[in-house]
Amino acid sequence: MTAIVGAAVAVGLVLFLAAQLLGGQMTPPLHTLIPIAVIGALNTGACSLLAHRRSRTT
Repeated sequence: MTAIVGAAVAVGLVLFLAAQLLGGQMTPPLHTLIPIAVIGALNTGACSLLAHRRSRTT
């Protein structure tokens, strides 16, 4: 679930910045948004796993 949010935020940020810089005339093509979504998902998922505290009770 966290990775999905990370992908959505990454793509949303790229679309927002593209709209601001290009004046809303052009959006980035899909083949450039997919790698950004994958990187955003991997980054957010990894950060979530690293930040989650796990305690062993053995």
